Amino acid sequence: MRGRLFYGWVVVAVAVLATLVAAGVRSVPGALLVPVEQELGWSRTTLSLAVSIGLVLFGLGGPFSGHLVALAADHFGRRNVGTVYGWVFAAHQLGAAFASWAGGSVRDAFGAYTLAFFLAGALAVMAGLLSLGIRQAPRGAGA
Repeated sequence: MRGRLFYGWVVVAVAVLATLVAAGVRSVPGALLVPVEQELGWSRTTLSLAVSIGLVLFGLGGPFSGHLVALAADHFGRRNVGTVYGWVFAAHQLGAAFASWAGGSVRDAFGAYTLAFFLAGALAVMAGLLSLGIRQAPRGAGA
């Protein structure tokens, strides 16, 4: 076994790299604060509040993300959880990309993001209500 790299260390390295990239991406608003303030005419307080709320929600989302992995394992089996969660993550990223484009289109058409925010909120409430209909898998069903 000497000379071979334990695969767990590769997973740890990728997780650390992903965490560093996420931290860097989450730090970008600080560098863009003044240009966005000048472009939109918003106060620094308003922008900082929006970024702060985003960071808090980002942190609070962690446990729910872990629960989503457990939910996928319960419904589709532990052997398939990686594939299922990969598809869930890919769908999330495609949805985020589409939402960014749609929000920009709404702003271009109406001159403000207000309609986009209300539509996003309505979709979030609808998704939450739809998730209430997910029945718990019987024990051993996904194994």
